[in-house]
Amino acid sequence: MKWIKNIVVVFVFFLLLGDLSGQTTTEPTLEDEELEVVKSFNATLSDADKKHTLPTLPPMDPDSERKTDYTIPPRLLTLEYDAPDIRPLAMRQEPTPKVYDLYAKLGIGYPISPYAQVIYNNHKIENLDLYAKLFHHSANNNGKVENQRFSESSAKVKGTFFLEKGLAIGAHAGFDLDNVYFYGYNDSDTSFAKTDVLQRFTTLDAGLDVSNSKPNELGIDYKAELGFYSLNDKFDVGETGISASASARKWIAEKHHIDLEINESFYNFKDTTSAINNVLSFSPSFSFGAGIFRAKAGVYLGISDEFVVMPDVEARLSILEGMVNIFGGWTGKIQENTFRTITNTNPFVNTPLGLKNSTIEQRYGGIRGKISTLSYEAKFTQSPIQNRPFFVNDSLDFKRFDVVYDEKVNLMNVHGMVTLEALQSLKVWFSGDYNIYNTLNEAAAWHLPTLAFNAGATYKLLKKLDLKGELFVASGVPYKNELGEKDNLNSMLDLNFGAEYTINEHFGAFANVNNLLSSKYQRWYRYPQYGMNFMVGVVMKL
Repeated sequence: MKWIKNIVVVFVFFLLLGDLSGQTTTEPTLEDEELEVVKSFNATLSDADKKHTLPTLPPMDPDSERKTDYTIPPRLLTLEYDAPDIRPLAMRQEPTPKVYDLYAKLGIGYPISPYAQVIYNNHKIENLDLYAKLFHHSANNNGKVENQRFSESSAKVKGTFFLEKGLAIGAHAGFDLDNVYFYGYNDSDTSFAKTDVLQRFTTLDAGLDVSNSKPNELGIDYKAELGFYSLNDKFDVGETGISASASARKWIAEKHHIDLEINESFYNFKDTTSAINNVLSFSPSFSFGAGIFRAKAGVYLGISDEFVVMPDVEARLSILEGMVNIFGGWTGKIQENTFRTITNTNPFVNTPLGLKNSTIEQRYGGIRGKISTLSYEAKFTQSPIQNRPFFVNDSLDFKRFDVVYDEKVNLMNVHGMVTLEALQSLKVWFSGDYNIYNTLNEAAAWHLPTLAFNAGATYKLLKKLDLKGELFVASGVPYKNELGEKDNLNSMLDLNFGAEYTINEHFGAFANVNNLLSSKYQRWYRYPQYGMNFMVGVVMKL
């Protein structure tokens, strides 16, 4: 089959490249740029398309892609604290001053909500990094809202073996079991048994990757990845995904570089019928740097149901020693809409889905920088989107949702972010988005807010007590009511507070109080959030 040939060619090409570059003996100096390889916050495995339990700030990395949508599943919100430093499974670096083999966080909350997270990291073998994680979180609020409950369990393992020639070979595997319940009905006049409203998602995933762990004589950094997953639900609906990606960067004069990215994705969705989704893309580009100015010129070539050509350009000007950075760009791509991505956004959907890919452009400009301990960003994005998916309640069963696609949506987004480290022990932040959606076929951008912002602060008291507070606010989202008319839900408001106390080097305790105002806001129509809830527990690092 053609897609199999595409995957094999992509992966084998970069294996051969790795073998050639691994035979070199000298190592040129890379671009003078600091590479951050250890996260000090929430050190966990990267879970692809994982449903998050907490509305989070956009990434602090200014070069990372920022989504203008948001996701708040109907789960208990949790406040996270620093996990131990875990050595990343990537470029080899010197050991961090403090590395723990085992990290465990165990808690219990109200409504009944057990929580467990165990992370194991083996750093004692010189050429092998091994990382494993077990996770469980569930809650049962059936006493107040019939069948308002959920359960998440997962197991992940990841390892990387470093060869002497500068080649790193990695592998990962994972298992997820998620139970959600269709509690979006009026339990004052209707009642369902738990098994009648249960939806269960089971996911198996695995992958291999090959990359260079050291600079090589060719001056080429490369990585090739091969991935697989199988997703099935309670109703015998399933999807298999196979992907291959490869990227390479050739350095020129230690400050310019040529990049090439190739991605091949194949999805087979099965319900009463079978549907194939295949996306192949090429992204060549050239990046140029001269003093305070940097520019990137490239193109995105994508093949799915149609051939798509998009620009991939950006320019940046840094002045006042980095305190002010002016940037602008124009990018685009094919966004795969799969059973996995759709159900991770809204697990209460109907099937069959009638899946369609979206084509997204982003034309953006803004300013960002850092002045002493103040980091900031202001950005405007205009984004035409073809086949943008929205969710509307099923007119025959309002506790489930249908997916509808708008042929042409124009999104204008204004984004702002400020982070201030006022004191060594105090950090405050704010992030906000204002969205204007212009739709062609639909009366509104169903279940998406116009305004949303997140603010919070962390404070370290007496070296052993960490305090954190966070506020999330969003305007009420539009939805289609029982008469088929446009209506709006109430605004969303969520205030959370947490504390963690370090007893000694190896043990600690934590307490979280979430939704202090006991707001019953609805992310999805008929699905109110949990009211005020709390959790207490212990933390162990060995």
